[in-house]
Amino acid sequence: WLLSPLAVLALEQKQPNARLRPQERAFLLHEAEQIWGFFGDFLTPERNYLPPDNFQLRPYRGVAERTSPTNIGFAALSCLAAVDLDLESRDSALDRIAGLLDTLEKLEKWQGNLYNWYHTVTLAPMAPKVVSSVDSGNLCACLLALSTGLGELGRADLAHRALVLARDTNLGALYDKKKH
Repeated sequence: WLLSPLAVLALEQKQPNARLRPQERAFLLHEAEQIWGFFGDFLTPERNYLPPDNFQLRPYRGVAERTSPTNIGFAALSCLAAVDLDLESRDSALDRIAGLLDTLEKLEKWQGNLYNWYHTVTLAPMAPKVVSSVDSGNLCACLLALSTGLGELGRADLAHRALVLARDTNLGALYDKKKH
């Protein structure tokens, strides 16, 4: 343990150049386009700007009209990434984020926590109504990152809404003090 700071310094100095080669960049951009394609296709007013849990092609089962807090958080951040990567216009992505925040503000919650599953069209929590500490934590982390990103885009009103949703999530209610 005493030598660990020296090991860190040695590793930092031996880091290879962090720049991507053109073929690596092209591969990653292609993958990002594929991911954004999913969110871009499904973050629509008809689904209340909520991403479906999945879209199954083989065997074909279509769209799973349910979503989770983790799915929602990743969808919000994908909008910011799509702007950064020039995959979506800023205005379109911000409209999707605003629609998503509108939906989050009206969803039924337990102590500020979203339930684990909602129907993307009816917005009804799906049975059984449970709250997941993992999903709640994921969503809070995404909302905090979203708030920062929106602030950087000069959208303070939207940034504040994301921050309020994160702050209103009572993660402490999920902690069992007896079991730690």
